[in-house]
Order: sequence, then C-alpha cells, then structure tokens
Amino acid sequence: MIKLKNYTKSIMNYFTANLLKNNKTPFVVAVILIIVFLCPVKTIKCFAKPQISGGKEQNTKGIPKKSPYFTFVSEFGDEKSGTKGDFLLVSPGQLKVKENGDIFLSDEVKIKVYDKNGRGKLILGRKGQGPGEFMDNPPTRLSPAGYIAALCSNDMNYPYYNVYNPQYKLLYKRRFEMIHEALKYLKEKNVPEGAHYQVLEVMAIDEKRRIYRLSISESNQTNIQKYSLIAYEEETSFVPILFLKFDDKYIRYKNYVYNSPNLLDNSCSFVYLQGNKVLYTSDTENTFISDTLANKIIHIFDIDKKLDEKMTISFTPRKFLEQSINFFEKGARDQVKRKGGSNRDADVFGEMVRKTAEKQKYNYSISMPDMFKCDGKYVFISIVQKVFIIDMETQKVVNVIPNLFQGDTPYIRNGLLYYKEIGQEGYYVVRIYKLNPSVYGK
Repeated sequence: MIKLKNYTKSIMNYFTANLLKNNKTPFVVAVILIIVFLCPVKTIKCFAKPQISGGKEQNTKGIPKKSPYFTFVSEFGDEKSGTKGDFLLVSPGQLKVKENGDIFLSDEVKIKVYDKNGRGKLILGRKGQGPGEFMDNPPTRLSPAGYIAALCSNDMNYPYYNVYNPQYKLLYKRRFEMIHEALKYLKEKNVPEGAHYQVLEVMAIDEKRRIYRLSISESNQTNIQKYSLIAYEEETSFVPILFLKFDDKYIRYKNYVYNSPNLLDNSCSFVYLQGNKVLYTSDTENTFISDTLANKIIHIFDIDKKLDEKMTISFTPRKFLEQSINFFEKGARDQVKRKGGSNRDADVFGEMVRKTAEKQKYNYSISMPDMFKCDGKYVFISIVQKVFIIDMETQKVVNVIPNLFQGDTPYIRNGLLYYKEIGQEGYYVVRIYKLNPSVYGK
C-alpha cells in the first residue's frame, strides 16, 4: 500500500527559498502553487498482486466451485466482489467466524471485521506497540463465547497480546506471564529456571480464563524445543492439559543440529469445546504400522473433572518423496556451508540426514495448529489427505472426506465453509460455501 500525503507547505517553502529568491520563472511558480491549492489530495491505496518467492505471480486454485461436498455461495475481499476501501484484502492471515456470522481476518497489521454477507463492519487495531496495536499481522484465537485474543506479533519472543470482548471492545493489552502455580508445576517437572518460553497460542475463554500453548527451550541461546505445554488458567487455578518432554531426536554432527519438523514428532494441537473441555493431540503418540495404516490418538480432556478420554483415528501415512529427502539433505549441507564448514563435513552431515529420512519413511509432522474445526457438536479434523468428521456427543467418526484444501485450512461455522485464496483477478478473496448435509453423515 502506498499513501500519498499533502506536502503543500514543503513545496511552498522550496519554491519561495529557491525560485522566487533567484527571480526564476515566477509565472511557472504561480501556476504550480495554484495547482497545489486547488487540486484535492486524497489518500490512495495501490495494491500489488500477491507474490511468491521468485517474483512470479501466485496461482492458487483452492477449492473447486463445484463439489459433491460443498455448494458455492458467495465471495468478498476484492473490488470485483464489491469490497471497498480499507476492507479490501491485501495479504490476509488467519480467518475466524463468530457464532453470529461475523467474519474477521488479520490483514495489514490490523483485524478486519465483516458481517455474515462479507460487508465491511469495523477495523480493530493498527500498527504500533500501544494498547490495541500490533507489530505485524496478529495471530488470533476465538473462544466459543466470542472473545478474541490476538498476539501482538508473529515473533513468539514478543509475548504481548490484546483481548477483545464479544462486542469488539478492547479489554486489555497484556504481557504473557504464567501464574505462580504454573511456574511451580514446571519446576516440579524439572524444567530449568533459565528456560526460554515462546508463546505459540493463547485463547481468552472469557475475561478471567485462558488456555495457551508454549514451546520451551532450555535457554534463549537456542531455539531447539525441549518441552511443550498446553495449560488452562483461571485466576490462581492452574490445570496442565498436556506436558511433553522431548527426547533428543535432533540430528547432530559436531556443532551442527538439524531439526526439521518433518523428521520430528514434537507437534501438538488443541481446540476448546463447550462445556469446559479441550480436544488435543500430539504427534508423539502417532503409530505407523504400514504404508497404508497409521493411528492417531485424540484426547478429550474435561477441565472441571480433570478426566482425559481417548479415541483413535486410523489414517494413511504420508511417505517421503525422493524430492523431499533431497530437500532435507540439501538443508543440512547448506547449514554447514553457512557456518564456514568444510565440504567433507557438509557431505557427512547431509548423508546423516538423508539416512535418517530414508529410515523414518513417513512425515511425522501431522498436528497442525488449525487442524481442528468445530461446528456445533461436530469437530472436523484434518489429517494428511483426509478430513474426519466426529460427532462429539457419540464420539464417533460419522464421515471421512478428501482434504480438498490447499495451504491454509478453512474455517467452518453454522454449516458454512470459509476459505481465503487468490481470486480470478489475482487478489485475495474469501469464498463461502454451503456444506452439504451428507458431509455430517446425514
């Protein structure tokens, strides 16, 4: 975006000091000043089409408009669809939908809110470091009650977040700090006192309760994850939901460390449910049986009762392609070269990574942050190439459909599916689809 501002005063000063002083072309000066005073100056937005690495225009096909699972309803976000002014989408981040149908996205270092029909409603925040402001596009979390928690930066080492109530009123900007009971718990788990905490997600359930997910390394001198924590807090009450201590599965050679998430099983994900329950999963519990069969454990944790139930979902694992293995090997070799290592060290380290990937065979990184989507009593779980629909009242899978989504996972609410992608004009849009009843196993 380019903003053109009125610099009338500066222009006048320039001509007065230089041209009039030297008696040069007073007529031209007079004409220019008349133009400056009489022509209105407006703020103009100039948008560039989304780009990807290499400078080529991005071509995203996204969800087809014709599908046995969805029926296209409408779209918004670009000029062709009728969106105007500050509500035009430039480079949108996370998309969420409230129970009343309001749609909001992080974009241009603010949160843009639209009504259920995609018409611009209001804008929250701006770039800055004050209350209600953000450093870059804010990662957001929406609670079932309609509270929005927005991290102030994608930099996980900048642990500030803004919280808005269901009416979009800013309640507070707060630095993320764990309560005494949480710190005591981590000490009991032998987490070092100098450990470094990175805030990956925080959800404000309401004004007093929150759930968060942390990545913990042993110091701020390394970004190698050693622990993971998902926890619930309410004033002085602390309930750990998931605590993981990872074995040292990183590939090491001399002072080189390879920690690609695809070769590790340290990912986890959660979603908060009505009734003060949490659905969560961890890749540490995945079991790979064959090229066509693997199992994932899904936990249903009751916060009030501190009761943890489990269910198992079977899926087809994703094997590493040769090009993926080549990519891992190249990453290891490049790391050695960046640090000034020898060609021999690059060969040794690259070969270690290649052999590890060939032996592992499968992509371990399955639990993505947005893999869960809730719609009433149904939960949609994206696992590799499939989407599993679970009826949480019976805790049974009622349907399995292909994962038709590219890039970001869609948001699902009230039988509608919302997905952001590149429209026909080459700019971002949000497309809305009606889910067919058969998707819910009806």
